[in-house]
Amino acid sequence: MISHELRTPLHAIVSSVELLGLSSHGAADRKIIDRLEAGARHLEAQMGRSSRTRIGCGRS
Repeated sequence: MISHELRTPLHAIVSSVELLGLSSHGAADRKIIDRLEAGARHLEAQMGRSSRTRIGCGRS
């Protein structure tokens, strides 16, 4: 399981980026927001994989 020390800040970042994406922005800003969203989702996926790997090895 991912510790709350990592999960909580990551959730705050993802939520903030999602809120940014809800309002209209110019093309340059939209590109940056899309990049932030993709990076945050990638990090979430990596952390989830890491958690499953540790559990599969008998570690928590």
